[in-house]
Amino acid sequence: MLFWNDKEKDEVCSFCGSSRWKVHEANPEHEVNPPKRKALKILRWFPLKPRLQRLFTSSKTSNLMKMLTYEVDFLI
Repeated sequence: MLFWNDKEKDEVCSFCGSSRWKVHEANPEHEVNPPKRKALKILRWFPLKPRLQRLFTSSKTSNLMKMLTYEVDFLI
C-alpha cells in the first residue's frame, strides 16, 4: 500500500492492519528521546526512458543491445 495523498497520515495499512513503521525494541536510553520512526518499506522509482537513451547514445553499447535482440530472435 502506498501512503500517499489522503492516506499520507495513516499509521497502519488499511488492507492488513500492519504498522507502517519499523518496530524498535524497548531500550531505557530511548525513553527520554525516542528514536525517529523509519518506514518499513520504501518505494523507489527509477525512470527508464533516460537510462535507455543514455545506453543507445553510445555506438558501442547500442551495437551490443542490437546484438542481444538478434540473438533472442535467432533462438526463438
